Amino acid sequence: MLNYVLRRIFYAIPIGLGVTIICFSLIYIGPSDPIQAVMPDEASAAEVQRIREAYGFDKPIPVQYLIWLSRAVRGDFGNSLQSNRPVIDELIPALRNTLRLAIFAAVLSLVVAVVAGGVAAYWQGTWIDKTVTSFAVTGVSVPHYWVAIVLVIIFAVELGVLPAMGMGTGSSRDWAWDADHMRAMILPVIALAMIPTGIMTRTTRACVLEVLSQDFVEALRAKGLLD
Repeated sequence: MLNYVLRRIFYAIPIGLGVTIICFSLIYIGPSDPIQAVMPDEASAAEVQRIREAYGFDKPIPVQYLIWLSRAVRGDFGNSLQSNRPVIDELIPALRNTLRLAIFAAVLSLVVAVVAGGVAAYWQGTWIDKTVTSFAVTGVSVPHYWVAIVLVIIFAVELGVLPAMGMGTGSSRDWAWDADHMRAMILPVIALAMIPTGIMTRTTRACVLEVLSQDFVEALRAKGLLD
């Protein structure tokens, strides 16, 4: 077991380096200069060059990558070009919101899947089973982004009952457990929960059917202890 874990960690090192190289290279794939893009139009060439040197953009790209990587492994991601705040301070609120969405989506998927899968298995072959199975197959088949777009069009654009974006009033840094912020989570949580709900519903249905076909269940039915 230990050798397997160490081997997976060893394999993750080149994969992680490859991902960092690709992400770092994306900065230079775009048609515009990253420094010029964040500078005001009236900025002089001297000001642009000064910012370029301050952020190390005047160095060769491989040198920039090595400097960035050495700082990143120490937890220093530098300052944002737009807000001039430490990047880690910009990431933490986003990570907190992402964690909230993931937890709510996981809980919703688990509850719905267990209930729906158990109900479908108990009434196997009926219209209830067919309806639940159809919804489960649909949930597995449709992508998250398509579900999100449809939900936004229906509930945010057409009906106007839920927000289309954001985490509620105010900044994402002061997220609170109030009704406004909870309403902002409804659409993304549903979109994120669709695929895992479909997968777990089908798995739960199959597991419950397997248990119901066991000999002890048949014996309980024969004794009148189960319907």
